[in-house]
Amino acid sequence: MNKWTEKEKNLLKKSYKEAHKNGVRVIRFPDILLKTRSHTQCLWQAQRMNLQRKKVEGFGLRWRGWLTEFEKYYIAGILDGEGYITNNYSNYIVGVGMTDKNLIKWLYQKLGGSFRLTKRQKGKSGLNKQMYVWKINGMKQVSSFLSAMLPYLKVKKVRAKQVIKEIDKKSL
Repeated sequence: MNKWTEKEKNLLKKSYKEAHKNGVRVIRFPDILLKTRSHTQCLWQAQRMNLQRKKVEGFGLRWRGWLTEFEKYYIAGILDGEGYITNNYSNYIVGVGMTDKNLIKWLYQKLGGSFRLTKRQKGKSGLNKQMYVWKINGMKQVSSFLSAMLPYLKVKKVRAKQVIKEIDKKSL
């Protein structure tokens, strides 16, 4: 296994500092670093260097400030058209699933949450594209996100209000 250079270690430190500064819960390692190292290797090295993610108080308290008005409308439109608001037992989930990887990646970079690739489903024609999913879950995160998006939603506004009320009742 190759030893870590000082440059690589500095990139690793910088990515942790950036994540904390921006209030991001998931560490995104620079592409330069990921060309030579895997994501897992970066996590292990960070652990050896005693780098830790700092706790971010309340999802949505920090990202609201750096979203423009246009981006809020855009995200609400995506959620109205391609998104879903659901609850699975006691866990609340807001997500968007579509075949456009760049848009899902953009949502993930702007809002955090999780980004994943789903298994390809074979349809009648057999030409189905790969689907990508962005989602957030948990009562605090979903409530904060929906509260911020509520003024911009059209189609899913009623469902969003209903979920916010349910969460408020449970959190009392």
